[in-house]
This record gives sequence, structure tokens and C-alpha cells, in this order.
Amino acid sequence: TALRGATSTAYVGSFTDETNRGAIFAVAQRSVNLGRMVGPIIATHLADWYGVGTPFSLAGIMAIFSAVITFLVEASTSKREVEKPEKPQLARADTLFNEDWKDEVGSKEDIESLGRFVAELLSKRHYQWVSK
Repeated sequence: TALRGATSTAYVGSFTDETNRGAIFAVAQRSVNLGRMVGPIIATHLADWYGVGTPFSLAGIMAIFSAVITFLVEASTSKREVEKPEKPQLARADTLFNEDWKDEVGSKEDIESLGRFVAELLSKRHYQWVSK
């Protein structure tokens, strides 16, 4: 599972850009989870109806089909240059405070304060099992 997760994440990431990466990863994860829920049910019925080897044969056929699609997609995208869209920028009028967005960087004191808050939260409140 760890190997599949790493390779599928890299594969999906290679066909996305910053503007749609979150949505694409959500669809990919939802599809994997749906397959984990529905797959065993379908495999059980296929094995019951057509024999024990049927789910394995179907999985092999689907793997070959996936490899062919991957090969075709790779071949078609490697021939042409994929344009990366520019990062969308929010205009000043799009923000609530009429100013451009800026990345915030916390000071050393802010980071230490946040660390103490999280440590207190994990050790003294509902999450006492973390400190044991």
C-alpha cells in the first residue's frame, strides 16, 4: 500500500498544476477509497458465481488495461509541450481588506508560543495519552 500510494501520488502530481492539484488529489483519493470498500464485495460475488480465480484474472486484466492507458497518456503528453498556467493572483479588490495578500512569517517568539500552546493542549487536555 505504501508503494502504491507513493507512486500514484507522484503520477497524479505529474499531470496537475497548482490551480487544480487539490481537486485532482481529492478525486484520486476518493476513487481509491471507493475501490477499497466496493472491491471486496464485488470480488466475493465474482468468486462465488464464476470461481475463485475470476477476481484475480479480472485484477490482472484491469492492471494491463491501466498500463496501456498510462502508456498512451505518457506518449501523448511527451510529444507536446505542456503549458503551465500562471499562478492565479488575487486582485486588491478581491480581498476583504483592499490589500494584496502577503505571506506571513512568525517571529521566534510566535513560534515558541505556539509550541507551548500545542504542548499544553496535548498534555493537559483531552489528549493525555500522547504524553504517556
